[in-house]
Amino acid sequence: MNGRITALLGLIGEKYISSSTQGYKPFDWGIWASNFTFDVITQLGFSHCVQNVENNADVLGYYQSIADGLPLNCVFTVFPFIITWMEKSGIWPYIMPSKNDKTGYGQMLG
Repeated sequence: MNGRITALLGLIGEKYISSSTQGYKPFDWGIWASNFTFDVITQLGFSHCVQNVENNADVLGYYQSIADGLPLNCVFTVFPFIITWMEKSGIWPYIMPSKNDKTGYGQMLG
C-alpha cells in the first residue's frame, strides 16, 4: 500500500503541480482514484501491480473496455430477456470477455 501511495504522490509531483511558468495542470481525481484503486487491488490480489499510476495510463485498457461495454449494458438492463436468449442460444461465450483477450477485462481474467 505504501508503494502505491508513493507512486501516486510521485505522479502528482511530476506531472500535475501547477506553476506560474507552466500554467494550470488539471488533475482529475475521479480517474486517478480508480487507477490507484486498481493498482492496489492487483498488488494485493496478484502480488504484482498493473502500474496504471506509474505509467500515467490505463495500461490494460480495462477502463476503456468498461466504457465500450456501457451501451450494451444499458440495452441488457432495459431488455433482460436478451441475456436469457443469448445464454440459451450458445452465443454468450463468443461475446463475453475471454482469458485470451489482449486488453481489458479479458486480460484480467487471463
